[in-house]
Amino acid sequence: MRSFYRMSEVNKRLNNLTQDPFFFKCSNLQNLKKEYSKDSSFCYDKILFYFASKCKYLQQLDLTKSYISALEFANLLNILDLSYTLDEREEEVSSLGNLEFLEKLDLGWCHIRPESLCKILQKIRRMRDLDLRKPSLWDDLKNSYPDLEIIDLSGNIITSRGIRALAECKKLRKLAMMKMDERCTIDKHSWRRLFSSYQRLEEVNLRNSDMIFNYDVYEGLTLCKNLRQLYLWDIFSFAILEQCPKLQTIYAMRNS
Repeated sequence: MRSFYRMSEVNKRLNNLTQDPFFFKCSNLQNLKKEYSKDSSFCYDKILFYFASKCKYLQQLDLTKSYISALEFANLLNILDLSYTLDEREEEVSSLGNLEFLEKLDLGWCHIRPESLCKILQKIRRMRDLDLRKPSLWDDLKNSYPDLEIIDLSGNIITSRGIRALAECKKLRKLAMMKMDERCTIDKHSWRRLFSSYQRLEEVNLRNSDMIFNYDVYEGLTLCKNLRQLYLWDIFSFAILEQCPKLQTIYAMRNS
C-alpha cells in the first residue's frame, strides 16, 4: 500500500508538472511528416493545437524536416530551427514575422523567396544568428539586418553582390563558410576589403571548402585583429599568427 501511495503522489506531481506552461520551454519535433501516418484523419497540426495553451512560454523549437502549418503558439521563441522545412507557402513564411523575440533562426535549405525573407528580418529586430545555407539567397539581403552577429553561409555561391551584403554586417562575431561551392569566383582583394570591416570577428570556419577558396579567404583574415578561433582545410602560412595577436586556436585538417 505504501508503494501505491508513493506512486499516486508521483503521478500527481507529474500531472501538475505537465499542466505548468513554464515546463514547456524547449521542444524537438523533427521529421513530422504526413506520410508517417496510416490514418488519413490523423494530423500533427491537431496535436500542436492541443499543446498550444501549454507552450505559450516556449523558447526553443526544432522542426527540422517537418511539415506543419503556421506557428501560431510560438510567439516567445528565442531559437527556431526550420532547416529542410519551409516551402514557399505565404502563410508559413509570413508567420515568422510575428516572432518578435527570435534571436536565432535556421533556414538551411528552405525554399523561401528573398523578398519574403527581407520582410521577416526587418520585423525581427532581436535576430543575431542566421543560418541560410541556400545558394545565392544572401545576395538579396543587403541592409536587411546589419545587427547579425553569427552567420552560416555553408554551401553557398558567394557573388560580388553577396560580398557587399556581408560587408553591412559590421557586428559579426562568427562566420561559417564550410563546403563552399567551387563556382565562387570572388578574388582575394575583395575578401580583404570585406574582412577589413570586420573588427569584431572572433571565429571563422572554412572546413571542407575548396583549397583556392581557403587560400583567398585566409589572406583576408589577417586583417581581423580580434580573431580568436579559426577552422581551416589547410595552413598556407603562419603570418596570421603575427598579424592576429588575439588568435588562440587554429584547427587544420591537413598541413601542406
